[in-house]
Amino acid sequence: MANNEEIYFRYTDLNYVNERDFYKALGSTLLERLWTGMLKYRQDNSDKTALRNLAQAPFTLTRTTRLKAKYNAFYAKLMAVSSEFSKFDPMPDEGQRGKRNALYQCLKAACDLEGVKLSEPTLRTMVAGLDSGDRNGSGIPGYRDYLLGKVNPSGVTLEDSFRSLFEAFGGSKELILFYRTTDPSANLGRAADYAKTGGLDSYIANLEDFISEDPLFPLGKAFLAGFFVSYLEMFEAHNGLAACALTKRLLAESGIGPLAMLLPLESAFALTPAAKDAFAESARTADFTYAFLHFINVLDPLIDGLYDDWAKTRAEAVKREYRSVPHEEKVEPAAVPEEVAPSVEESPMEEVPVAPSEEMVEVPVVTPEPPAQAEEPEEPVSGKGHISPEVPVLESIPAIDPSAYAPRASLSDKEVKMFARYIVETHPDISKQQALFFASHHILGRYYTIQDFKRTMKVAYETARTSMDRLAQAGLYKKLRIKNKYVYTPRNPGEKE
Repeated sequence: MANNEEIYFRYTDLNYVNERDFYKALGSTLLERLWTGMLKYRQDNSDKTALRNLAQAPFTLTRTTRLKAKYNAFYAKLMAVSSEFSKFDPMPDEGQRGKRNALYQCLKAACDLEGVKLSEPTLRTMVAGLDSGDRNGSGIPGYRDYLLGKVNPSGVTLEDSFRSLFEAFGGSKELILFYRTTDPSANLGRAADYAKTGGLDSYIANLEDFISEDPLFPLGKAFLAGFFVSYLEMFEAHNGLAACALTKRLLAESGIGPLAMLLPLESAFALTPAAKDAFAESARTADFTYAFLHFINVLDPLIDGLYDDWAKTRAEAVKREYRSVPHEEKVEPAAVPEEVAPSVEESPMEEVPVAPSEEMVEVPVVTPEPPAQAEEPEEPVSGKGHISPEVPVLESIPAIDPSAYAPRASLSDKEVKMFARYIVETHPDISKQQALFFASHHILGRYYTIQDFKRTMKVAYETARTSMDRLAQAGLYKKLRIKNKYVYTPRNPGEKE
């Protein structure tokens, strides 16, 4: 008996094997009684849930002492990552960059779930919120909006949540158009087990009751609910995204908070060979432990990487700030000998001209054009870059609510280059130079001039003027006339002419 218990421990607590692998490990198929004993060992240490598979067997989750410790350690790791991310609060720029990097990984894996291919520049631009918003038949932009908190469930039911999600995917509010009307593709090889279309309502009701009433611990409940959506294939499309969205929402409610939306769950739901084996075993036996351990094993190293990336980003930010302290101390007035240091009243500081730098140009202040190069509205740009002479005329820059145009967190050099590549890909008539300028000068509510382009890109005035008009012609800027000069202000992504 002691030997049997050792076998149960080895093939449950240490390595959770299925029946086929159990017989293979022991080198014999004549061990049915031993396998039956191990099933009882698992059953005696499992939680039975109210959620049922298609054969009406309740899903269970094995929780031996060792497995519970593994589940708890994984949850503790999630909380540690959440704590690390919260340390970005006093560092908004670094926090936004860390958030964008994590969101990029989520969307990259989401593309695999959807079976769509989007280039890195397209995804980076989408992550920064600078895309046009065109759905192009893909659920990825809507899923991005969901992860960023721009899609809030309307109502209180599970169906309401799915309705909001699928509306963001670019469809109707009517879920009847999204629930599958045929038997699913049977990706996991269980076609005979699927419920017919008419039975979906009862399974959806079962899932909603499970979420609201089942006493299963929150981490297990979140993953089982998402697995059930993927397993049942409720919808004609976007089942993987719907499963991830539901899991993330429940994790957020379990104490992980907003960080849950940035966890790389999409990789864990991908139907790799290992995932198919684990999911099919859980579907067939109603033992969710196979799938749950798969989720943990895939996510564990990914979350380690996420933690390390954020810790490194935060440490570099702290180091930069620390290094700036000695420089500030050197220019303290106390460091100047008293007999040499004049008072402010006696000798006011003389203004020293400073050569414009790229960083200074980023501040979109409208500066007067040099008189010799003043733009005349009566002489519109001609040729290929011609703009209609009917440019809106303003007496002055209109007053705006600053909160409506809060500056975006600064993009990294890589993100600027990716945004520029995206612009070139989506606007073939825009040059790389013009795209780079727009990528670094696109804050809504700011006004840019031809001189800004001339100084930043180090080109002649005529080249700068043609380039700014070309960007306006492409719909990236709005060209306005204020008194005797032109200014250019970015359009909202997706804004029409």
